[in-house]
Amino acid sequence: MSLDTVILDIMAGLQTLNRSLSGVIAPAPALYPTAIDTVNGQAVALTFPADGESWQKGAGYSQGTRTFRVLVFLDPVAQESIPIHVVDGSQLLQKFVNLFILSTNTPLINPDPTALYQATIQSGPTGPHITDNGPGPFLRFGGRDWYGFELAVSVRWQGPQV
Repeated sequence: MSLDTVILDIMAGLQTLNRSLSGVIAPAPALYPTAIDTVNGQAVALTFPADGESWQKGAGYSQGTRTFRVLVFLDPVAQESIPIHVVDGSQLLQKFVNLFILSTNTPLINPDPTALYQATIQSGPTGPHITDNGPGPFLRFGGRDWYGFELAVSVRWQGPQV
């Protein structure tokens, strides 16, 4: 872990967190699929970097914030089981929101001898919030339309420049 890999390390940390939810497949970023198969009824979560900013705070110290998009794929739209999509999607969305709220201000990547920085999910009354678009037929992957949802999770990182 270094400042050269901070974005990828945070993606991996978020995927580990996503994997902690029962019934969710969340592969490591290097193992993202080229096609999604939900025949076992398990949702698939994939995390991607979005908007961010970074800056130097004093000599030799870097920090930044970045939003990460967590896309959760439930079923192909063609399956057309709208009641199941609405119920299952709403319940899983709430589990993800709860997971990220409970993880707020807790280091996602802990400072230890091998980690040269710390990354923390941030949220608060005056800061960035965990947002979502609600479940619906909004996602597309591998040329197919998917029922699912997207969450935006803001992460702050900081550490010494080396």
